[in-house]
Order: sequence, then C-alpha cells, then structure tokens
Amino acid sequence: MFLRISYFALVLFAFLLVSCASTKPAETVAPKTADTTSQNSVPDSAIATAPAEEPLPEGNKDVAHESFLRYLYLQQRGEAEIAIVFLQHAAEADPANRYLAFTLAEELSEREQYDMAMNVAERAKKLPGASNAAEEGLLASLYLRTGKLDSAKVYYKKSIASNDEDYTKIYEYSLFLEWEEPKDFDELLRVYGMLLPRINYMQNMFSRTAQIMLQNGKDSAFCALLTDAFNATHNPSFMMDKFRYYDEKKMKDSAFAALETLHREVPDDTTGLKLYGATLITENRPSEASAAIAEYRNSHEAAPSIIYLQGLAARGENKLDSATKFFNEIANDPKFGHQAHAQLSFIAVTMNDTLSAVREIEIADSLSPGDYFIDKLRRYMAYGMTEKSFPMLDSLLAKEYATMKSDSLDQNVRDAAKERYYGLLAINADMHARYASKFIYSDSSVAEEHYKKAAESTDLYLLNNPAANDMKFLRASILERRKFVDEAIAAFKDLLKADPKNHMVLNYLGYSLIDLARTPEEVREGVVLVDSALVLDPENVSYLDSKAWGLFRLGMFKEAKDVMTSLPVKLPAIFKDYSYWEHLGRILDALGETEAAADCFDKLYELQPKHPFAKKK
Repeated sequence: MFLRISYFALVLFAFLLVSCASTKPAETVAPKTADTTSQNSVPDSAIATAPAEEPLPEGNKDVAHESFLRYLYLQQRGEAEIAIVFLQHAAEADPANRYLAFTLAEELSEREQYDMAMNVAERAKKLPGASNAAEEGLLASLYLRTGKLDSAKVYYKKSIASNDEDYTKIYEYSLFLEWEEPKDFDELLRVYGMLLPRINYMQNMFSRTAQIMLQNGKDSAFCALLTDAFNATHNPSFMMDKFRYYDEKKMKDSAFAALETLHREVPDDTTGLKLYGATLITENRPSEASAAIAEYRNSHEAAPSIIYLQGLAARGENKLDSATKFFNEIANDPKFGHQAHAQLSFIAVTMNDTLSAVREIEIADSLSPGDYFIDKLRRYMAYGMTEKSFPMLDSLLAKEYATMKSDSLDQNVRDAAKERYYGLLAINADMHARYASKFIYSDSSVAEEHYKKAAESTDLYLLNNPAANDMKFLRASILERRKFVDEAIAAFKDLLKADPKNHMVLNYLGYSLIDLARTPEEVREGVVLVDSALVLDPENVSYLDSKAWGLFRLGMFKEAKDVMTSLPVKLPAIFKDYSYWEHLGRILDALGETEAAADCFDKLYELQPKHPFAKKK
C-alpha cells in the first residue's frame, strides 16, 4: 500500500514511542471479533465517523501504537481480515492521527467498500497535518467511485500537482477525463502530454492524442507532437506521419523539410530515402537525389526500389549511360522489371534509337499488361507504325464501348468503362490529328482521312463533355486545317468568350487570321491577338514566330527578321520545324537576301519536300 512505510521501520517507531511513555501502560484492548463470514467487508459499526467539527478526543496513543503493531504483524502473516480490525482500533484510539485515518481509508478502498472509505477519508482530510499526493490521489479515486465527479477532478489535479511522477495516478486521471462528459479536451491533452514522454510515446495513446488534436483544430500542436515523438524515439514513422500531413495539406516546403529531417537523422530508413529521393527528382534536383542514394548504397545492399530510384535520378541528370546501367540491373526483377523496361524505352527515344524504344516498351507492356498501352501506342505513332497503332486503338474503343452499353453488367463496371472510353476518344482524336499533320503537303487525301476521324472523335467526346475546352480547341484547330475557315474562327472566338486569357487560343486564332491575310484589318486583328498571347507568355517561341509572321504580313520585314533570328537562341530545336524555315526564307526573300533565303528553302525541302516553297538548292 502506497501510504505505508516499511513494516520494520514502523515496528521500531511504535516500540520506541511505547517504551518512552511516562504513563502506566494501558490495558490491552481485546480486538473485536472479525466477521469471518465475509472476506471483504468490515462492519459499519467498526468505522469511526466522529464529525470533524466536534472537538477531537485526546485518545490513547499507547493503545493506538499497540493496535497498529498488531495490524502490521497480522498483515505480514497474511491475515488481512483480522488485521484491519486492529487498524480500526488504532484509528479509534488516536482519532487525531491523519496517517492512521488515511491508511484505514485505503484499506477499505482496496476491499471495494467505497462508501465507508469515503466517510473515513472525508474526516481524515480535515485532521491536522499537511496533505500529500498519496492522500489527494486516494480522495480523487474515492470521489470518482462514489460519483462525486467535480470533487474527483479537483483532487486528481491536486495529486498530480503534488507529484507528477506518479504515472499510475496520472493514467487513472486520463481515464477519468476520457469518461467525463462533456470532455475537457485541453485538460486531457495536458495529461497525455505528461504521460507520453514517460511511456516512450506508446502507439495507442499517441494515436488518441493525435486524434483529439486534429479533431479540435490543434494542427500546429499535432505537428509539434510528431516532432517531439521523433526526437525522443528516432522512430521514422513519426516523421513519416508529419510528411504525410503536410503533403495532404499541399504544404510542399514543410513536407520536404520533414523528409530532409528523416533522411538526416535516420539515413538507413529505406522508406524515407525513397520518398526523399523521389521528391528531389520531382523538384528537379536529381543530383542531390543521386548523392543521397549513392551514400546509402556505400553501406547497404540496395533493394530494387532504390536502384530504380537511382536510375531515375541519373536520367534526370541526363547521365543516360548510368541510368541505362541501373535499369538493366533490375530489368529481370519481378516487381520493378516492367518499370525498368519502360524507362529504357524512354531513354531510347531520347537517343533516337527507334528499335530499342519500341522493343523495350513492348516488353514492359508484356510484363504488366495494360499499364503501358498508351506509351506503346505513342511509340507506334511516333515511328509511323500505323498498321499497329490505329487497329489497337480501334479495338480498345470498341471493347470499352460494348462494356459501357451492356445491360448485364454492374453499373459501376459500366461507369468505369465509360470513363475509359471517353479518355480513349480524346487520345484517338489527338493521334489522328497529329498523324494527319504529317501529310498536309505530301498526301492531302491521307491528311483529310485522319483529320476526319479526329473530328468524329472530338464531336463524340463533346457530346458527353460539352464543357471540355481542350477538346473544343482541338476541334477548332482541325476545322482550320480542313479549310473550314469561318467555322474554325467562330469556334476559336467562342473559346475566347469563355476564357479571354487563354493564350493558346489567342495565338492560334491570331496566327490563322495573319496567315489567311484576307484583309489588312484581319491581319491587324491577328497581330493584336498574338500580342495579347505574348503578354501572358512572353518567351513562347511559337508565339514569337506568329508575331514575326504578322510583321511580315504588315510589310515590316526588318522587324520580322529580327524576331525570327532571335528564336534559335531561345529554342535550338526550332531548326527542326519546317514552318520556321518557310517564314524566315520568305522574310529574307522580301528583304532581297536571296542567297540566305535559298538556304532556308533548301532546309525546308529537307524537312517537307512537298511544301510549295521548298526548293533544293
């Protein structure tokens, strides 16, 4: 019992007091016969209930000492039921003794005789002497047991304030607060805050604390709790939870800071390293990702997931040979093999290795059927393998359409098929339009065939998604390419009404009016539209090309040349755009620079030999 001092110390203490007494030894008081029919109860008559406001009798300390010694002796022998009777005699013999009264109250409480224990404790707390944490804790428990909740809360607070190391009492108080209605969440969090560091942030209590904080809008306290828990335990899960919280809240910098802390403090944590590396790659910091992963691999056998990440980082650094090495290292891994082959395909595209690009994406698709369908389709399209690409797409469209129209299937299945169908329609429209553009000058019939299929797909898509501006834009551009000029211009103007700052539409419509050159007013209108697009995106090379073409149409040839000659500095890849060579050649020709113009038309011939201005030098 926490109120008691050691048995031998008390015996010695009581013996000395009795030996030194100047009065004649008191006659031994025979103990009352214990009720042996009950192992856990003491008769009500055995409880001293003298009201505290009455003067306390002096009592007989010798009798109290002797009875207390007998109580201790019987306790040591395991005869608890008789022992408590002598404890009662001791308390009756010395009614002003605070210690004896609280010891009796505790004994009664342990026997679940809470009402009697409460009566004794209520009297005891008014006796002379300073209160302590043990007494206050006992009072708190008894008030709780007897339904006096306000008093229980007061004494729990007192007990904890007197001794904040009594974790059992603090935990008992936390249970009381959880049970209390309405809940005092601030007090509950205070108490949990005392317990958690002492129990090493045990998961159940930690989760409950976090739940209360988040439900009550204490987000900053929640983040501080995660930091404290991580600092105390170095358990990566706490910092991962902090990362996920910030990530869910779209607080990118704070989320990354959590990953940095985790990697710095627990560099061996694989999950943290993967997220840290992936985030660095996403943030276009592949060199830092490579360094972190290389340091890890110096002392650890890397899992395929880490090697895959290392390959991504090397690819981000444009170290394609190293990236290829890493991806080949895990190409046969059952989990990461398909991703490795897909990455090898992307690298092959960058290196203009057509055969490898197609072969690797086909392997990836065979290892994980369906996941790389669109990538495979794009490879086939990019390399002119139309005999494979368009039949694939048509087959898949037919399959999804049949699924979404089937009355025998669950509605959720049909809805999913419908979503896939319209997604494929958008891809179909885009691919046919891109393919058609290759034949504008070389084979107009092929171009028209594919533009028509693209238009059919856009119209079907817009029937189901009439507000899809990206598809409206594609539809308008197809109309322009098919020479349905007035319809195209009307469609672009409708788009601008809905979104006046759509710079793509501003440029496309402006360029179309400039290129048509039907009237000087229309050309000037086109230049104004292109200027508006450049205000929104001033470094866009396509828009600058449109601007130069507008200046050419207005007869401002030198200004047009100045704009055109600045473009390769901004985008070297423009040399592969046949329209650049047409525009620059015609501008130079208008300036009388015939030799330089001829060079441009020769370049145009290499890229688009059927173009009307293409001419081999």
